[in-house]
Amino acid sequence: MATIMVLATMLAACKKEGKTIHVTGVSLDKNTLILTVGDTAILIAIVLPENADNRAVAWKSNDTTVAKVNYNGLVTAVAKGTATITATTEDGYKTANCALTVNEKNNRPDPPHLGIEPVGELNFEYSAETKKAAINANIDWTASSTVDWITVTPTEGSGNDTLNVNVSANIGSGERSAEIIISQAGGESLSVTLEVKQKAVPQTPEQQPRKQDSLALVAFYNAANGDNWTNKTGWKTAPLEQWYGITLDNDRVIGIELRNNRLKGSIPPEIDNLSQLQVLSLIYNQLSGEIPAQIGNLIQLKELYLYENQLSGAIPFQIGNLIQLKELYLGENQLSGAIPVEICNLTQLYALDLGGNQLSGAIPPQIGNLIQLQWLYLFNNQLSGEVPIAILGKALSNPVDFVICPQQGAGFSNYICP
Repeated sequence: MATIMVLATMLAACKKEGKTIHVTGVSLDKNTLILTVGDTAILIAIVLPENADNRAVAWKSNDTTVAKVNYNGLVTAVAKGTATITATTEDGYKTANCALTVNEKNNRPDPPHLGIEPVGELNFEYSAETKKAAINANIDWTASSTVDWITVTPTEGSGNDTLNVNVSANIGSGERSAEIIISQAGGESLSVTLEVKQKAVPQTPEQQPRKQDSLALVAFYNAANGDNWTNKTGWKTAPLEQWYGITLDNDRVIGIELRNNRLKGSIPPEIDNLSQLQVLSLIYNQLSGEIPAQIGNLIQLKELYLYENQLSGAIPFQIGNLIQLKELYLGENQLSGAIPVEICNLTQLYALDLGGNQLSGAIPPQIGNLIQLQWLYLFNNQLSGEVPIAILGKALSNPVDFVICPQQGAGFSNYICP
């Protein structure tokens, strides 16, 4: 008991001997501060030493019309101007100041903004799938797709939102793409686009020829201004067998029938990838340029109809490779040069129309090899020389089916037009 009394007495004596730890200084976490009218900020007083017995601080603003401060150091900007916020310690009256500037609030609205993430494109697998895109906006907007295989929800909104982008399964033979358009509501001009790309169904080795055919047709579609065709049903979107004017057999393209369909452009060299094609009919259109030499690779072709277009240049001699050809109609174009002798290799041919062009020179005498020929139209060209004996008699006896009269100013030495 005596020992405890001694310790208590010693502690009391230490307190009386002045062991209180006093404040030596104070600072603020910010020496300057800029606010806008209505804004708030917290100032923190740093009292030293950290183990001072009395760390209490009083706060004061030298101009409460500009800014106020509460007992916790919360500064509220009241009006434009400057003020000094002071922290004073209770112990020792140490002070620290913060120079405050208050700016007027900008009441002007933010400029219209419309954006979408991801930027550029959104990629999908071939199966039906939904992905999300983020719309960043401060305006009212509408969203739409340019094709029916893409749907978006919601189709309208205001400000930031999430757009659900859904694609149907790609049952076609190739990759496809289209756009989503997000526009400012009310007919304003602000808009952004997001390209949607979808892969094609993976092809087995057995399906590769079908894909080859579809790619060749897409090349033709693009070269012949397909977007402006009168009828383009199914092209590049539906299964191949649903493409307008296309006939398939054993999953291969064997026929193209696009007469009078507002085709305009050229016949691309990729046409030769349609290795099983038997009928090609493109009459009554506005195709121009040369007949590609690659057309001679279509060795299954039986009927070739290109008349009444605007094709020019020479008839490619490679046409002579089409030994199964039965009908060849190239009339009413702007073809020039000589009749290629290779045409005379087409011994299955029973109809040949080269009329209404600008062909010149002599009729090849080998034309007599075309023993199946029943119709021959060479009229309105600039042909000259002798009419081969093999067709002279037919032209004399049957001038309706064998029409060979040249343009005015040209003629044959052994035949007078009736």
